[in-house]
Amino acid sequence: MSDGHKVTKARLKVGQLLVREGKLTIPQVSQVLLSQRRGDGRQFGRIAMDLGFVSERDVTLALLTT
Repeated sequence: MSDGHKVTKARLKVGQLLVREGKLTIPQVSQVLLSQRRGDGRQFGRIAMDLGFVSERDVTLALLTT
């Protein structure tokens, strides 16, 4: 598995955890992933925070559970 696949899996996992915790909706996850596909090089959590979907604390707690 290449590094790119590992990064994608990590992004999906963070998104899935945030959805499971009720912090993100599926449409919000789709919007973040669309931003990434369009060339936004930021990490999933950073985009979600900048869009106002989640707080830094939400992302940090999700990452701690991965």
